[in-house]
Amino acid sequence: MEKPILNKTMIDYLQFIRNKLWLVIVFVLISCISTFCAYKALVTPMYTASSELVINSITKSDEGQIYSDVTMNLNLVETYKEILKSDNIMNAMVAAHPEFKMSASDLKQKLKVSSTDKTQVIKLVVEDSSYAKAANEVNAVVEQFNELIPTLMELDNVKVLNQADASLHPGAINASVKMNVVISFFVSLMIALGTLLFLENINQTLRTEKEVEYYIGLPVITSIATIKKQDLEFNKNKLSKVGDQTHVTVK
Repeated sequence: MEKPILNKTMIDYLQFIRNKLWLVIVFVLISCISTFCAYKALVTPMYTASSELVINSITKSDEGQIYSDVTMNLNLVETYKEILKSDNIMNAMVAAHPEFKMSASDLKQKLKVSSTDKTQVIKLVVEDSSYAKAANEVNAVVEQFNELIPTLMELDNVKVLNQADASLHPGAINASVKMNVVISFFVSLMIALGTLLFLENINQTLRTEKEVEYYIGLPVITSIATIKKQDLEFNKNKLSKVGDQTHVTVK
């Protein structure tokens, strides 16, 4: 009758991993170095800069009193969002800032305009490989919008709530190289350990005294110890010192 598979203990697995630890280290190192090189060569860090505008519609009544209509403000927010990405604003910004070296269509693709429901705040976001450039670009759009909106809408009701600070040094919006290397480290470590444990479980070779006694059913009388190369060299040197004189002098 075939015996069931010998269950291995945690100590057995730890001993096996210890013996193969160099393989794990090599695999993890190769993975981390490859991830670092690939990120540097293929991935361009991208940054975002944002500015915010607040819309406050001011209207005069027949009696000359000034009042603010919140409902009208919310409607104007949607209108202004469309105006912000119009060709008129884009062309004006590109013409006023030739140092950016971009077309109106390029700017329109980079610019994102959004607002939160039931608020009078409009958020402008520009994405670029340089944070300072993104900050200058989004601030330039805000500047051109403020200059043109009184003419377009006959209203001077736009105020800058927040401007992008070009002097800041924020992190990239796509994962940083450190984060990618850390992820690569843990993923490669799990793959290496999982592969080793899988191969160990499917390996039917008898490699320990415990396995021989269990499967064959005979006691182990003796075993041959593993001899390391450095042990052989040590013993060789020791023997050489004891018998340095290897010949007999005849007088």
